[in-house]
Amino acid sequence: MKPRISVIVPTCDRPEALERLLAFLGKQRLAEGASFEIVIAEDGAGDSQADAANLLTLPGGGSADVRYLRLKRVGISAAKNAAVAAASGDILLFVNDDIEPWPDFVQRHADAQASGQSVVLGYSPWAIYPDQTILDEMIARTRMVFFYSDLKRGQSYGFRNAWNLNLSVARSLIERIDGPFSEALQPVFYDDVEFAHRLIGDEQCVYYASDAVAFHRHRYSLGSYFVREALLGVMAHSLYQVNPSCFKAIFDKGLDELVADASRAIEIDVADETRALATVSDLAGQPIEHPVDERLVRAMHIAHLPLKRRAFRLGLLARQDAPNRLWREFPTLATESLAGDAVMGLVANGVGTSAQPSAGRRTNAPDGP
Repeated sequence: MKPRISVIVPTCDRPEALERLLAFLGKQRLAEGASFEIVIAEDGAGDSQADAANLLTLPGGGSADVRYLRLKRVGISAAKNAAVAAASGDILLFVNDDIEPWPDFVQRHADAQASGQSVVLGYSPWAIYPDQTILDEMIARTRMVFFYSDLKRGQSYGFRNAWNLNLSVARSLIERIDGPFSEALQPVFYDDVEFAHRLIGDEQCVYYASDAVAFHRHRYSLGSYFVREALLGVMAHSLYQVNPSCFKAIFDKGLDELVADASRAIEIDVADETRALATVSDLAGQPIEHPVDERLVRAMHIAHLPLKRRAFRLGLLARQDAPNRLWREFPTLATESLAGDAVMGLVANGVGTSAQPSAGRRTNAPDGP
């Protein structure tokens, strides 16, 4: 029987995360007669990647079919396109390889789609760790990475909320656009929102189904967080090249103006930002106390915002100065942009890198927005 839902899993050299995801998908409970499949697209499959033979049977007695695509290093957009082309479901459920879905996760997406919603965003709270830090709580409770704190269950939102870590889309809608993902967005970032921008434009139709829960087990140090922001700056150039209207919808200006603004701002308040980095670095890695002091978390979030903007601007300017760098070198370019900076060079030299990933998973019921 043709599966109604295809779970699309792009991955890149993270076999442990992928195997953990499959273990959770193997525990899915669906309505009687329903089925789903899993399509894994390995971006840059090589000897270090997970053994494909071990991925074709779900742990825990799960009955979903698993399809595994071994691809050369092509970037996340091309990997997702390959998975979409190989999928057979009427609904495509895009997930990150580092989520941990609840047993009714797939069924909740199916229910929301059956109710007439064609673009459905599920809820992916951040995992909680035994040595949870202030930085972990900042990321979990604020807009540092995702904007779940802004969302209300049952409401609909625009393309900027169509995050592919937990998003289902009706195939009939996807078939209206080319790609569907823009393969020039290599290696990562903006692929999901650019896709959604072409898919739905200005419509507020990303339906928030907060009962489709999958915890997000991706831990940042302060250093890796700022590298992420710098890479977003590097990749902003690619977004502009691919879809200028999406770029302007996000940044409210064109690329030249954004670069000019960044160039002016980067020389301002170096001394103040250096002191801010020292403060944020000192506190971010400290263990969180219970009950959590939300005032401290939000004050820290506000304090880090100039540093977040600086990291983005450094990546943006680095790409402007190196237009011929190959896309495979973009992560290195982002790291280099921080290392050479009077402020962010402190991060590259070890400031604020104490929060490292450790085992742990949030097992309590989430307080969904």
